Amino acid sequence: MLSLGLDRSLTGFGWCVHRSDVAGPGRVIAKGIFSTPASQVFVRRYQYMRDSVGHLLDQHPEVQYLGVEDRKSVV
Repeated sequence: MLSLGLDRSLTGFGWCVHRSDVAGPGRVIAKGIFSTPASQVFVRRYQYMRDSVGHLLDQHPEVQYLGVEDRKSVV
């Protein structure tokens, strides 16, 4: 089964499509980073990220699961 993992950020939004049933180098199908310039208006940056994730899902319709990295502050 394919999963899409996302490490969200406005400046370097990382992503990876991987097969959970494979071990080793063949596990990663595709990976990359979506980037937006800090000078760009926030709304446009979010639209670009939304469209980019949608395009990824169009390219890999067999993706069944999605995981998003969550960073929480520990005090």
